[in-house]
Amino acid sequence: MTFEFLCSHCGRSLKAEEEWDGMMTACPFCGREVKITRPVFSTGGVPGTGIAPAVESKPNTIALVGFILSLVSVVFCCGFDFGTMGLTIPGSVLVSVAGGVCSFIGYRQSREKNFLVSYDKLALAGIIIAAAGVVLRILWGIVAIVVVAADSAS
Repeated sequence: MTFEFLCSHCGRSLKAEEEWDGMMTACPFCGREVKITRPVFSTGGVPGTGIAPAVESKPNTIALVGFILSLVSVVFCCGFDFGTMGLTIPGSVLVSVAGGVCSFIGYRQSREKNFLVSYDKLALAGIIIAAAGVVLRILWGIVAIVVVAADSAS
């Protein structure tokens, strides 16, 4: 019977036969020596059977999208409008909100699923950047209104 274990160097999932437990082998992914050990789980999985909890090897795409949308919204809010491609105040706030929502969903997913790489910090950064983007764009809009009003008065 086979079981799965993780490479202690690269974290990739490997399969081994029960009789190989305790032996050394080279990881096919990173090439480094790793000891084959039958995993024992305190949470998740089935204790004593070597059945591991499910590990998501795919990236948490929604967390990545949320982080990128949040960054884009901050770049556009700070006046880097790239000519006529600039977003209006409601448009950049909408991008910030979309980034925040995606980041929040990504954060929830990263807490509920067992991803090979932790995406919760990236998702939290996306939430914080999205909130900052909304605040900055609103302040930027207020400054623009004050400048226009001051120019009109003079």
